Amino acid sequence: MTGLYYIGILPSQEVQETVLAIKQDLQRQFGLKHALKSPAHLTLQMPFRMNQKREKEIKYVLESSINNRSTFEVNINGWDHFDNRVIFLAVNQQKRLKKEFDHLQEILRSEFKLPEEKLTRKFHPHITIAHRDLIPVLYAQVWKYVQNIEFLSSFTVNNYSLLKHNGASWEVLCSICFPNN
Repeated sequence: MTGLYYIGILPSQEVQETVLAIKQDLQRQFGLKHALKSPAHLTLQMPFRMNQKREKEIKYVLESSINNRSTFEVNINGWDHFDNRVIFLAVNQQKRLKKEFDHLQEILRSEFKLPEEKLTRKFHPHITIAHRDLIPVLYAQVWKYVQNIEFLSSFTVNNYSLLKHNGASWEVLCSICFPNN
């Protein structure tokens, strides 16, 4: 049986809770609920399907791949968007996050043998707040609304998380901590 998975970096519990509160507020104010299906995260590998029997294998590959990873800080610097279809929190540390992305993509390609067509090609690290059900007619209102919410925060990146879709939402299957964390 196949499952749907993605790999990401989850921010601190404090940031998670703040992002969740904003998503819930957008649901109350504008009916936006799709982003509530996943915890706040920075995507390193877009959703992909694999046989559930390979879960132990991918966990092992991820554990083996982090031996030389070190923690680093990420700052969240307010709001940004992709056209009128996605609103997100902007993050810095683009070069370091790109390094983590490249490292993980190489591991998934060479060690886990994830097919090339399933690998993530483009990388623009961000924390999504509204998408999919953010229709163009609502975009201007939602964009104006979030512009009034100041969001400056930071968190320490110290793990990768493997998430699995349960049929309704995404759940953390496991988090693989960097050495000495």
